[in-house]
Amino acid sequence: MAEGSPWGYAPLRLVVASTARGAFERRMVEGLAGLTSAGALFGIGFAAEGPDMTWSHVAWVSSGVIGVGSLLSLVIPSDEEKLAGEAGMLNDEQLRARFHQLAEEARLERQVGAVFGSLVGAAGITAGVLVLEEEWGDMSNDSRLVLGSSLVASGALAVTGSLTMLFLPTAVERGDALLEPPKRLAFSAAPLPNGASVSLSGTF
Repeated sequence: MAEGSPWGYAPLRLVVASTARGAFERRMVEGLAGLTSAGALFGIGFAAEGPDMTWSHVAWVSSGVIGVGSLLSLVIPSDEEKLAGEAGMLNDEQLRARFHQLAEEARLERQVGAVFGSLVGAAGITAGVLVLEEEWGDMSNDSRLVLGSSLVASGALAVTGSLTMLFLPTAVERGDALLEPPKRLAFSAAPLPNGASVSLSGTF
């Protein structure tokens, strides 16, 4: 980092560009994973076919929603990528402010998403148990086993992923932390005729 820069120990524009690359790679991975999940749900819909087609319809609709969302994720740039593309038109103060704003928004979205994902996952596990216990749905034993197991497994994955999301900061949050000036502490002590003088100072 250039000496005298106000942005901690990491170069501002390098951090912005690195975060954008990470966001692009994450977007590609999540989009492809979403398409895979959509295909799996579509197949589960056929496996759950029976006198009561409710679960099949739910699986097919969910497959379509996830598929469309995944396709949009593959073609629409993230906010980090957009900011990196606009960086050449912004001075350091403007770029830093925008990057910090993205980090704050990402933090809020991560926390809200973690809570929502946990609730959805818990609901999926509950529904799966009800299906396996023959308390919900009218279908064959094989279809019940496939659907119930899939709901429990996907619910457990959702809860695990949500808890991980709650405690693991995003790339833009980590980049924002790198750009913050370091906290400095100074401790000093000196003897006095009637004792000692102790002081602690810091920059936060």
